[in-house]
Amino acid sequence: MKKPFKILSTGTLAAAILLSGSALTAGKAFADEAVPATKSTLEANSFASQLINYHLSILAKDAAQATGKDEDDIRDALAVGDTLPEATGISNADLLSDLTPIITFDLHKASSYGIISADELLASEAAVAEQLGAILETKGDKLPTADNNATLAHLVMNRLDNVVRDTASFARKDQNDISEALRQGNTLVQSATSLDPGELKDDLLGLLKQDLQFQVSTYGVSQADADRFYALGAGKLSEIMNTSGYNPDSVKWAAKDLSKLVASRINHVITDTAFFARKDEKDVREDLLQGKTLVASAANLDPGELKEKISNVIRQDLDFVVAMGQATQEDANKSYAEAVSKIADIINTPGYTPETVAVQADLQKVIQARIDRVINDAAVFGKKEERDVREDLRQGKSLVASAARLDPGEFKEKVLNLLRQDLDFQVSLNRATQEDANKYYSEGAAKLTDIINTPGYTPESVTAQADLEKVIQTRIDRVINDTAVFGKREEKDVLEDLRQGKTLAASAANLDPGELKEKVLKVLRQDLDFQVSMHRATQADADKYYSEGALKLSEIINTPGYTPSKA
Repeated sequence: MKKPFKILSTGTLAAAILLSGSALTAGKAFADEAVPATKSTLEANSFASQLINYHLSILAKDAAQATGKDEDDIRDALAVGDTLPEATGISNADLLSDLTPIITFDLHKASSYGIISADELLASEAAVAEQLGAILETKGDKLPTADNNATLAHLVMNRLDNVVRDTASFARKDQNDISEALRQGNTLVQSATSLDPGELKDDLLGLLKQDLQFQVSTYGVSQADADRFYALGAGKLSEIMNTSGYNPDSVKWAAKDLSKLVASRINHVITDTAFFARKDEKDVREDLLQGKTLVASAANLDPGELKEKISNVIRQDLDFVVAMGQATQEDANKSYAEAVSKIADIINTPGYTPETVAVQADLQKVIQARIDRVINDAAVFGKKEERDVREDLRQGKSLVASAARLDPGEFKEKVLNLLRQDLDFQVSLNRATQEDANKYYSEGAAKLTDIINTPGYTPESVTAQADLEKVIQTRIDRVINDTAVFGKREEKDVLEDLRQGKTLAASAANLDPGELKEKVLKVLRQDLDFQVSMHRATQADADKYYSEGALKLSEIINTPGYTPSKA
């Protein structure tokens, strides 16, 4: 059963997926001051980039909330090679329109807080448009994870966003009373009359410190990074709490196309009916095929109840747009009246057929996704390491022979069952007919049968190869930060040592001679080995580039007054 559409809150406004050219794992913290960006370029180490990276890391969740789909269903569809538009059943253009403001919302807030500059905001919006457009074309489940600095940036924003609520909590007052005091020109400090001078600041900064220190103690985030983000957040919180008439709702947007919003909800009317009626969506569609109305299909509801529930969802959508400053209440009320009229007609129309047709799955891609995973499947079913299966293939064995613990034919049955499940899933989402699924199953079954019985099978598609030169450069770019972390110092102190002509090795004076080099090279080794484990590089290439990178890093950490080269 599908979940209902949920109104997006500022706590859940975020967004996810593989970026081409993004710095999702760059791991570099922002500068202490916002660095102006060019119109088309956003610095990879900026706060804005970290904020984008965090939101992109949870894009599947927000795509689910924006479309009313189940997040698990979306991820299942991605796993068989769908793009995000295919996984949600929403066109590329509409999904881009829905997700872009979700991702950029925090960027506008960060700008209003003064964390990022106007130039950075423009560059950020351009970056989001470019990256998200590429993301929606990406096939398969390649969702990235946010790095430590992206998470820290999100935590700073979360504390700034909730400063009025937190003030009310510490002052033991109603949040509405605090907001009213602000509207009258008071500061948050003045609004918290029950607290001694300075007490509110200590409480608010204490919350921020707790959030960031939890990442240090639980997830191994570097203390230097946590301290850097704390300094930024603490400075902004101090400004906000002493600002007369502070207005947390000052972020405004361009006008929203309410007709598109209403159309989107109408497109979900069958899904919504299934949820409110507690039925499977395919059963509701079957009722429509038999000439019933949606009201009749939702027989468990009282007369008028279905209309009321769907109308409430539309009301929430429109109220959210008003709250974000993207529409006036008058326009929202007008659109609501029009939408309710349309909904009333639709749910009472016998055999209603949506004007828009669901996105059709490319079943050939479903087959290819299973073929791409057949070696991994052999490892899982054979209870072996994937590298051992690949070694068997290099020795001329077949996948069936590699999975020797299974009875003859059992491995084939398990592999074909996976293909069957993947194709049936597309049928369940109305993206394919059962007839087409059966046809493609026969084709895929024949291919997979050949593959698993082929001695020394070699996949036709080769995993994209990593640019190991970039892996080395990333470590070089982070060497000052790494020195600060390993040396248990502030990065600004390390930079000051360099300006005074010291080496990085000398700056990390708490370490034994050679220990900094050992730690820095170990991180490089880990980065390169990770690419090997993902089959993006051979061990021979990783060893070659390790030697090259180790030489460069050794020179850098022993260079007096080292100055990073600028790209």
